[in-house]
Amino acid sequence: MLSSRLYHPQWWAVIADALQTVLLPNLLLVLSIAALWTQQWDTATLAFASYGSYIVALLLLAIALEIGAKPIIQHNAKVKTKLSPATIIRMLFGIPLTHWFYGLALLLSFWMPKVTWRGVTYQIKGPWHIRLIQYRPYQKLDQPIDSKVSL
Repeated sequence: MLSSRLYHPQWWAVIADALQTVLLPNLLLVLSIAALWTQQWDTATLAFASYGSYIVALLLLAIALEIGAKPIIQHNAKVKTKLSPATIIRMLFGIPLTHWFYGLALLLSFWMPKVTWRGVTYQIKGPWHIRLIQYRPYQKLDQPIDSKVSL
């Protein structure tokens, strides 16, 4: 998100996308809870059904993408993947969480004065005003013990 904020030519489009994909569905969720609280059953049902339909549509899209990418992954990486019912349920719960983290990442990118990545610390004042603050070279000892863990 920081990279998009600094260098995306249409940063406001990224913000508009975030508002559309984060705020609107969560507004429906809050509206359904408020309608339940005030005993407006029809409104609560409609708002929650709309939110649920949106989440299920995203789940179906993710499943379709998984099914489409599966043959390519298996051919190139020789890895067998399986889309189990447990994985689908985790995805169903993960989709709203992903939206919340996306919104949080967007908000945090506005107030990110410093970034530390792989032992290098940068101070960010603007897109072309980034200053190296600390450089600690990558060490062999910094590698994870498990060779399958990504850096």
